[in-house]
Amino acid sequence: SASPWIGGAAGAAWATVFSQYAALWMFLRWFKTEPGRTRSRIAERMRTSRRSPNFSSPHAPPPPPPTAEKDNSSAKSGGSGSGSGKGKRKGPPPSRGFLSGRFSVLDLFRLPDAKAVREFLPYVGPVTATAVGRISGYLAMSHVASSALGTIDMAAQQIIFSFFCCLTPVCDSLNLTAQSFVPPIFSREKRSRKRADALRRTLRSFLGAGVVMGAALVGLVAMIPFLGGFFTTDVTVMSQVTTAIPGLALFFALSGVVCVGEGMLLGQRDLKFLGNAYGAYFFAVPAVLLRLKRRALAGLQDVGVGTMWKTFSCYQVVRCAIWMIRMAQLQRRTEAESEDDAATGEIVITEPLGL
Repeated sequence: SASPWIGGAAGAAWATVFSQYAALWMFLRWFKTEPGRTRSRIAERMRTSRRSPNFSSPHAPPPPPPTAEKDNSSAKSGGSGSGSGKGKRKGPPPSRGFLSGRFSVLDLFRLPDAKAVREFLPYVGPVTATAVGRISGYLAMSHVASSALGTIDMAAQQIIFSFFCCLTPVCDSLNLTAQSFVPPIFSREKRSRKRADALRRTLRSFLGAGVVMGAALVGLVAMIPFLGGFFTTDVTVMSQVTTAIPGLALFFALSGVVCVGEGMLLGQRDLKFLGNAYGAYFFAVPAVLLRLKRRALAGLQDVGVGTMWKTFSCYQVVRCAIWMIRMAQLQRRTEAESEDDAATGEIVITEPLGL
């Protein structure tokens, strides 16, 4: 389209905005609609439509009452479930409908109460530092590519960053899953050897999954030269894209392990350490990349998009090492606490007694 509001980059921006609001509407509809509520409405409408011809006849018989068989079966199922507990649903409660009758659109414009603010206030600083620290490196790379490199490297950077944004969420799933698995270990188990062993087994399992996922991502990165034809037909641009593949492969080879480490630390609520770490990354990563810019403008080094991604992959290596060291420290602390409790003869109850 020739319109500046619809075609080109503006159209893509508007599509992104509309997709965000559409996602918000879908989430709110899911959270506010109870399970089975929609199906019950449809079934009621179908019953009404079938009975509507009978309403015109004054001698139409009333609808038959529910059979005793169904009542007995439902009573049995309800009684057996409440008596033995086997019929109850295990696991976390479903997310669908948990805001039914508790939320209105006006709640989006109301300020939270003081109690909620006090509960979330300790998380604001670390979580904000984590989010800002993550994107500082991406902004610095874009700045270096646009101010110090040529148009060919800028085009190559756009292609590489597109692949990067597509592949990064794959490993983020490990981060979110680890955040879900770790807190129940601390809620169910008191300070004991059992908790330390459970934490070690969980870490070992997630690290194995992270290594496998990292290897899979490296395989996808190796396919970039074959997929680059969908993004450009310029041979020179594709040659610059190829120079960035080693750095990108190294980054994604460790991405699974890094996401596991971050999720384990978040699950153990090591928020202060993460906030301080990403606060340091916020200044360190752009400083190193801006040093590349100065050297490129001074003619001291032949800096290209490949050099930039190799430098950025070093940040991933450092982050992976720091996460591993921190997780080892927390594991040793958990084991030391369990040994101290065992030495003092403390009685630890890990599960409620069944009477």
